[in-house]
Amino acid sequence: MATHPIVAERKLEALRHALGPTVLAALEEPAVVEILANPDGRLVLDRSGEGRQDTGQSLSPEARERAIKLIADYVG
Repeated sequence: MATHPIVAERKLEALRHALGPTVLAALEEPAVVEILANPDGRLVLDRSGEGRQDTGQSLSPEARERAIKLIADYVG
């Protein structure tokens, strides 16, 4: 059964909120090949040709869990 477009958009908006601006910006960068959250929540970006760089930002355990659940729900 297909998801109604309004429901799909609401799920995407919830995911954007859970991921936050740092992750969303990284997803738009072509050089970023991996986004990692360390056990302490610190966000690290792995950029092609540059290696891993700490963003100075973090995601709480709750935000990480919420993002994982939202992604799993969105992809089915």
